[in-house]
Amino acid sequence: MIQPLLKLYKKNSILSSISAVLNWDQETYMPRGAADFRATQGAFLAEMAHELVTSDRFRGCLSEHVDLATGAIDPGITSPVDTANLKLAYREWVHANRVSKDWVVAMAETTSKAQLIWADARATNHFASFAPILESLIQLTAQRADAVGYVHEPYDALLDDHEPGMTTQYVSQLFAHLRPILRAIIDRTAGRSVPLLPTGPFSIDRQERISHDLLRRIGFDVSRGRLDRSTHPFSTSFHPTDCRITTRFSDTDIMENISSTLHEGGHALYEQGIPEAWFGQPVGTSISLGVHESQSRLWENIIGKSIPFWQTYLPILSTEFSEFADMSTHSFVAAINPVMPTCIRVSADEVTYNLHISVRFQIEQALFSRQLAVRDLPSAWNELMRSELGVVPATDREGVLQDVHWACGGFGYFPTYTIGNLMAAQFIEAAAHQIPRWSDHMAAGDWIPLTQWLNTAIHQKGRSVTSDELMRQVTGRSLDVSAFERYLNQKF
Repeated sequence: MIQPLLKLYKKNSILSSISAVLNWDQETYMPRGAADFRATQGAFLAEMAHELVTSDRFRGCLSEHVDLATGAIDPGITSPVDTANLKLAYREWVHANRVSKDWVVAMAETTSKAQLIWADARATNHFASFAPILESLIQLTAQRADAVGYVHEPYDALLDDHEPGMTTQYVSQLFAHLRPILRAIIDRTAGRSVPLLPTGPFSIDRQERISHDLLRRIGFDVSRGRLDRSTHPFSTSFHPTDCRITTRFSDTDIMENISSTLHEGGHALYEQGIPEAWFGQPVGTSISLGVHESQSRLWENIIGKSIPFWQTYLPILSTEFSEFADMSTHSFVAAINPVMPTCIRVSADEVTYNLHISVRFQIEQALFSRQLAVRDLPSAWNELMRSELGVVPATDREGVLQDVHWACGGFGYFPTYTIGNLMAAQFIEAAAHQIPRWSDHMAAGDWIPLTQWLNTAIHQKGRSVTSDELMRQVTGRSLDVSAFERYLNQKF
């Protein structure tokens, strides 16, 4: 019944997947000299996608089943999937029609250029060289927030892009609830000695073998994906049959690659698990970035830094790197789980990590309420790091320049990491109750039953439900901090 609309929408999805290929190439193999032309290519594809969704034909197909003034769905539509497709297509149509084609082109060009400018600024520790294009990105993002609309403040619109329905007020309350929990654990563990890990040097080629082995063990289908290297690890999907991840290697820190591989592998498992038949439909994508991050953080931390995982995997790691042969499982797990405030988010422990997110949330909120100027970002960043974590970056490279997200236009993205942490804790509690012989599987290092459970409970639903509906279906309740609090207190 809604096939004409879905046929049009599939073209939009194909354009998006082509754009993702170009973005993946830019972060992995593209020669630096191609940056300006890559920006032109990205802008062209973004313009085509915008023209398609705002076309008279798309409007006509949508209006056959949706009241364009109110968003009400034709009561004759009885299929839950069709209903979800129409709701999602309508939301996208409304948002697309509130921004101009010129804005779409400008944003695509600016983000493409900004990523390379950021990389150079970070490498040279020179925030001033990134500041002008960052200001442009903030202005463009603010323009879209005003155009799309919000109830209370512009930042609400940015959060809603990544976690539909999320508000600044909710996130503020979330951190207000979490801070005392996190600081109590930090205080309780302060001064606790932890074993030290060997510092190599570790062969990059051997680390890469470990990465591929880890991905195989958690169920990543190498015939439908691949692993590459990049400065900032990421995951991207062009189609359920083509999911790419990247990692980075340190010859002195074995966990940098292992954690990155498990994190991005969790993202990729989600993308590979979305029904292939749904590609090109609004429901054929992930629910939200919070749900996506729940999958990556679950594998990286709850599983990948647990005793059962390393009871199985430490002997395997030791066959590649004999430096670990004399470490017990408990010593190794203690060494990879210190609670220690540091300046770098991606290497932060599970407790202090959320305070890093709080810093970024407060910074972004201040930027978009115009209470903070870009030129003052480094000093504001350092002051918030001091107040939230008790540490101050020695350089902007370790501070305000450490993350690529702003260069990609990803404002409002960071809170989804903490939301993902909370979701992951609720999901793993549900899994432990619902997977037969859960303890036996964990003790044996058999992770495939968990992957299969996640696929059935979460991945296969695509975007046919909202994140709150998913939480209630899978865990029996909406998102809260209780499971995460239990998890952290038990672990630390």
